[in-house]
Amino acid sequence: MFNNNNNNTVYNVNMKESSKKRYPSNWEFISAYIRHERAKNRCEQCGLQKGEIIKRLHRGKYHKLTFNELEQVQLFMEQYKINEKTALKKLGLTKIFLIVAHLDWNESNNDYNNLKAMCQRCSLVYDKQNNVQRIKSKRKAHGQGELDF
Repeated sequence: MFNNNNNNTVYNVNMKESSKKRYPSNWEFISAYIRHERAKNRCEQCGLQKGEIIKRLHRGKYHKLTFNELEQVQLFMEQYKINEKTALKKLGLTKIFLIVAHLDWNESNNDYNNLKAMCQRCSLVYDKQNNVQRIKSKRKAHGQGELDF
């Protein structure tokens, strides 16, 4: 478990208010420690760095933009007077951000070995099987037929 008693650093974690109730009071510290200190701002699954801009290809592959390609994105933003988020969406690009995943999907189990910094894609892939099982259970509980995923 993590203890934040001797650390006065405040970290900002973008989390919905409704989600904050499910996490411990020092979650911001725990999450920042895993992402910044242990993972060094890289996805511990695929190695992509926070803030990198990539083009997703098929079957989990991706292309990291070169310096020249990043300059082209900047020119595109200036030409059309749009922000980065809008430009990336229009160009089909993704900016990497990191989350901290609970490997056992239990938000109260904050053991160091149960937490992993992941980019958005790795998190979705990792959670897929758990989400499929959860959806099937909900459908069964409501008397609905099962879907094959």
